[in-house]
Amino acid sequence: MKRPGPIPRRTPLGRTAPLGRHTPIARKTPMKRGGPIQRTAPIKPRTRSASERARIYGTPARIAWMKTLRCVVPGCTETYCDIAHVRSGGMGRKAGASLTVPLCGAHHAEQHQGTRSFERRHGIDLAALAAETDEAWRAHAST
Repeated sequence: MKRPGPIPRRTPLGRTAPLGRHTPIARKTPMKRGGPIQRTAPIKPRTRSASERARIYGTPARIAWMKTLRCVVPGCTETYCDIAHVRSGGMGRKAGASLTVPLCGAHHAEQHQGTRSFERRHGIDLAALAAETDEAWRAHAST
């Protein structure tokens, strides 16, 4: 029985070329000596100005006060909390400090999976809790 000829393949220019035993197959990632090309410098995270940090998280005193509060999810007993934003500020911006609530790390991560489903699952309204937290802060700061 006669063996079939080489298997044709497409070249980068769209022509067909025989695919022999020793024909290299084009790689999706270009190779450098020793392996795929690695990024030489990591991407630097965006740094925020002091005024932008104050708008997003509040003053340092507010941040320290928020971290002393308990998680707002009913039944959660965690005392060390993250400052979680309940809504975005639009166009990729974070909302102001008045729209923040204290959430423990586990609930904060869960909230990032979907705010509406998080609110339904736990039976809470984060916007109303943020307003209560902001009122409590204003009362605390005025004393």
